[in-house]
Amino acid sequence: AATLSVTGSKYDGDIKEISYSVGGSSTPITSNISGGRLGGLLAFRDEILEPSRNAVGRIGVVLAQTFNQQHKLGLDLNGNMGGDFFDSASPVVNADPSNGGSATLVVSYDLSSIQDLTTQDYILSYDGSNWSLKTTDGTAVSMSGSGTSASPFNFDGIDVVVSGTASAGDSFLIRPTRDGARDFGLALGDVRAIAAAAPVRITEATDANGLPINTGDGSFRLRSVTSDFTTLSGSITFTFDDTTNTFSYTDGGSLSGTISYDPAADNGSTYTVGEVSFRVTGTPDNGDSFVISANTDGAGDNANALALASLQTADKLEGGTTNLQGAYGQLIGDMATQTRQAEINYDAQEALNRQAQAARDSLSGVNLDEEAANLVRYQQAYQAMARVVTVADTMFQTLLSAVQR
Repeated sequence: AATLSVTGSKYDGDIKEISYSVGGSSTPITSNISGGRLGGLLAFRDEILEPSRNAVGRIGVVLAQTFNQQHKLGLDLNGNMGGDFFDSASPVVNADPSNGGSATLVVSYDLSSIQDLTTQDYILSYDGSNWSLKTTDGTAVSMSGSGTSASPFNFDGIDVVVSGTASAGDSFLIRPTRDGARDFGLALGDVRAIAAAAPVRITEATDANGLPINTGDGSFRLRSVTSDFTTLSGSITFTFDDTTNTFSYTDGGSLSGTISYDPAADNGSTYTVGEVSFRVTGTPDNGDSFVISANTDGAGDNANALALASLQTADKLEGGTTNLQGAYGQLIGDMATQTRQAEINYDAQEALNRQAQAARDSLSGVNLDEEAANLVRYQQAYQAMARVVTVADTMFQTLLSAVQR
């Protein structure tokens, strides 16, 4: 006999599928179920619940990854560079149980392109010669790299390194943001480890008594340190030459050079030297100097805290076109739209149901007034027939009496 059963999906036993079993053979039919209560539950899971989970997960992943990256560029109250502020999820990888090879995947986020992270799930397949990638709905996805540690497969903010040997037909399900919200949490356990300060400071040159010696109104203002910053090997001194409108700089070692600065044309321009970005304004006098040095005391400095706060409105999603607030607002808007659409569909189906019931009742339903009238008519017919029987009996008795005489 044929039976219906609930089984785990191909890649993940926690994702349930409906299967049709007959003669010991089981065939998944989940995609063929579109109506009824079961179809509604499956549609909710596949069209609303899972995409929403991925969308919330993406927000969690991007927030954790970008915040941690910036936090590591700051200095804490212990004089140390910052570490991870948040715990972050890792991409989920599930191998097809029928894989014949020994290949395994190491999947990680590419911080240089984290803004390209999507809410899609992917299937990476091997045909015996080449690897190919598609989303779970069948859309092909291009990727670069060769899958090695030196050149990982790269796509949509994801790096994939393949280890071992794959066989033809092997495949893997990659879900980059599935656990992004579940695994999001605070990693920091000590408030003194909050890296609120910048790792460098910019000051004017001073005399032996620590007093500024510059005479112009030029200024250097720290903007940021690049993601490659580790530490300064020494102080970098910038000295202005008004005959050439340049700042010459040196750290007393291997780092030296010049930057052009015309106070009339370049006022407010940003420059980067030694992985440190700074903004120059005003008109310095000839010989005025500025010094970029390592920050050894994070007290009273909130430069990195401001950089962390700015991430709230930084465009870090949808290819660098949407910020965290925008992505969350879009998710809420999509949910509201889907909820309203479900309400409209429900009202429409209710109206159709009422029409169907009315049509059925017009053909086979019971009308109480009509049935009462029928009962009266049947009663009158019964009484009339009873009267006929009475008259016939009387006539029969009369005939019998006449014959007996």
